[in-house]
Amino acid sequence: MQDSKIIGLLKNLEPKEFRLLHKYLRSPFFNYSPSLVALYEYIRKYYPDFDHPAVDRRKAFSRLFPEETYNDKKMRNLLHEFFGHLENFLVQLHVRDEPLTRKKLLVESLEKRGSYETFAGKNRELIREISDRPYRDVNTYWELLNLEEQYYFHPATDKVKNGEESLVAILENMDHYFMANKLRLANEVQARRKVVRQKIPMQFVDEVLKVSGADRGANSVIHFHALLYHLNETEAEEQFYALKKMFLESMEALGFNDRQVILFQLLNYAIRNGNQGKTDLLREAFDLYWFGLQHKLLFENGKLTDSSYTNIVFLGGKFGLLDKVERFIKEHSQDLDEKVRSDAENLAMANLLFLKKAYTRIDDLIGNARFDSIFYQLRAKLILLRALYESFVTDDSFFDLLQARIDAFDKFLRRNTQLSGIQRESYLAFIRQLKAVVKVNMMPSNQAEREDLKNKILQIELIPNKEWLLEKLNA
Repeated sequence: MQDSKIIGLLKNLEPKEFRLLHKYLRSPFFNYSPSLVALYEYIRKYYPDFDHPAVDRRKAFSRLFPEETYNDKKMRNLLHEFFGHLENFLVQLHVRDEPLTRKKLLVESLEKRGSYETFAGKNRELIREISDRPYRDVNTYWELLNLEEQYYFHPATDKVKNGEESLVAILENMDHYFMANKLRLANEVQARRKVVRQKIPMQFVDEVLKVSGADRGANSVIHFHALLYHLNETEAEEQFYALKKMFLESMEALGFNDRQVILFQLLNYAIRNGNQGKTDLLREAFDLYWFGLQHKLLFENGKLTDSSYTNIVFLGGKFGLLDKVERFIKEHSQDLDEKVRSDAENLAMANLLFLKKAYTRIDDLIGNARFDSIFYQLRAKLILLRALYESFVTDDSFFDLLQARIDAFDKFLRRNTQLSGIQRESYLAFIRQLKAVVKVNMMPSNQAEREDLKNKILQIELIPNKEWLLEKLNA
């Protein structure tokens, strides 16, 4: 029972929501089974972890039905019914917390009940409410399209007298929805191609691009996504700065989702090109992250994304903003999802220790840590190797340990099935070049040999910590 889907959902409920579930189950409108109420009351004392031995279906059955021997089928049916009510409870919470969803459901209900005048009034009222938004986005176009179709295709709508305006609105919103969503997804495909060598077919992108700049007012979101597409195609730096300026000046005219999408597209560009040696773009990335933090654009479902968290730490440290980074870690670690908080905070502290040149303390912090995700495993192994190298520079007794860790990382990369081919090759490239840097710095070498290695590193398109490798080569 502890590993069941029921417990998984119950763990995700906030304390207030968990208490409301009790009221829901006691409501005769929703539930008429006293056994379900009794089941809730049996397990509620173990919220929120539910890791007590009593959270067991046999023990629960014994408490709920003390006069009966254990009946697995009866208990399974009860749990199935409880799960169905739990799902419905989540729907009720969503409808309660989303006024727009509630209004759309009301319009749909009225549409089916033959009350045309009331339906039409609520339909047009909702269209006006959505149309009054200060922005247009994919969801807005989709909502307006569906509401206009709902009105136009209702059997009682006089299509001759009242239909023309609605039909025009249907066609306009359909076009805008298609263009905005097509370009948004095309940008996702482009971003994916930068990481994974996988060709995903796309139709009509060129046709959409030809008309995307025709209206730069209410449809600015379409224009934004078109400019992002061109940026990803050309990688032109001047386009990045122009688009960033346009984004910062026009953000209020965009919906929240589009603000997030555009911000992360700009961040991806800045980091991708910054990692190729354009340090100014990495500073731009840090500033964009800080902007996103202030405007809550780095949050998903109320939680700070761990990738944003770790990148802020890394980039802030890179530019010597150690006090700012340390404050950020203290103030925002609690904003992370509990599932990744420990891993993210440990990696952040390891990065801070590296920047403070406390290299031996890094191994104490994360040397034996078991990171859950491949993302954290890779970054932890990288920072451990870099810390060992820095220790080796001042104390050659670290050489054997450094070589052992390099070999272990090499085996990890070759055996791990979670990595894409591009990811694996980029980290293997780092290992090869780190070995070469160690060799060059240990043995007498001429300047030509160093220049040759420098050029080799520069020519590798995807390699983590390229700038650090070059710095160690020139040290």
